[in-house]
Amino acid sequence: AARLHLSQPALSRSIQSLEAELGLMLFERVATGVVPTAAGAAVIDEARSLIGQADGLKAHAQRLARGETGRVRIGLGPMF
Repeated sequence: AARLHLSQPALSRSIQSLEAELGLMLFERVATGVVPTAAGAAVIDEARSLIGQADGLKAHAQRLARGETGRVRIGLGPMF
C-alpha cells in the first residue's frame, strides 16, 4: 500500500473489487499478509506484460513527437 501511495483499507477494497469483477480469488489472506493464488500469479504476469507494452507505446509516441521515428517513402520515376 505504501509503495502505491494508498492506505491499506483502500488497497484491500481495490483488490476485492477486482476479484469480484474477474470472478477470481487473486490472493490468499494469511496471518503474515497475502500470497497470490495460481490465478493471481497469472493475472500479475499478464498485468506486468501489459504495463511493459504501455511503456513501450509511450516511448514510441514520444519518439514520434520528437520526429525521431516514422516512415520515409521515396518514389522513383521511370528509369532510362
